[in-house]
Amino acid sequence: MSLSTETLSKIKKYIVIIFAVIIGSVFLLSLLPDSPIPKVLMSIFKIIQNLDIVTSSIIITILHIIAVPFMIPTTPITIVAGIMFGSVLGTIISTIGCTIGAIIVFFITRFVVLETINEYINKNENLKLMQLIVKENGLIFITLLRVSPVFPFPIINYILPPVVDFIPYAIGTLIGLIPCNFVVVYFSASMTNITEVFSSNGMSGGALTMMIITTVISISLIIGITYYVKSKINELKKNQNKSSSSDECLIPKEEEKEIEEEEF
Repeated sequence: MSLSTETLSKIKKYIVIIFAVIIGSVFLLSLLPDSPIPKVLMSIFKIIQNLDIVTSSIIITILHIIAVPFMIPTTPITIVAGIMFGSVLGTIISTIGCTIGAIIVFFITRFVVLETINEYINKNENLKLMQLIVKENGLIFITLLRVSPVFPFPIINYILPPVVDFIPYAIGTLIGLIPCNFVVVYFSASMTNITEVFSSNGMSGGALTMMIITTVISISLIIGITYYVKSKINELKKNQNKSSSSDECLIPKEEEKEIEEEEF
């Protein structure tokens, strides 16, 4: 028995409502002063630390995957990944987990909440402009959006799917997440060494220099990309304003022509 379009639409709306309630509840619960969520996470992390590297890496990856669709901040999990696995493996695990989570969001958006997302985007000019830029630039701009921390990762996850194909979405997400995840993981992996800076012996000159160079390069890269993305959005805004104003100027001229033709 096939369901009617109206029935399917109602089912989708109910799914959206349930999904929104769950996300909202988890988010609000995490903000409470005595929220059990941080305590639960800390308990999980303590258990994970005692496991072998394969099992613990799988669990951390799964935690990333679960957190992304529910818009739960993944930074704490990424920090733990850095402390537990170091810079390289921690970055790989965090990036893979977040990418898989974003892919899940892609399919949720496409097949469950597409109408709701489109309605929301149509009410926001900035989001519409962002979608337009992504349409024109594709993979490159998706990657840049992922790199820039100014554009929230959870929101971008739901904005991109209506206007981009799966392959550029997945590849752009994977590549774009690496720099930001690396910065977080690198610092968290270095946390055990931070105390050495203030100790009598201090950090070795090479380690300290490497930390400073990595910090400067990472921050400069992120700032530069953020500036570029914002400039592209502003440029598109100006172009749209110009085109709209030129259209307004053309309307009276067309009316004048019609009047002249009628008089003739």
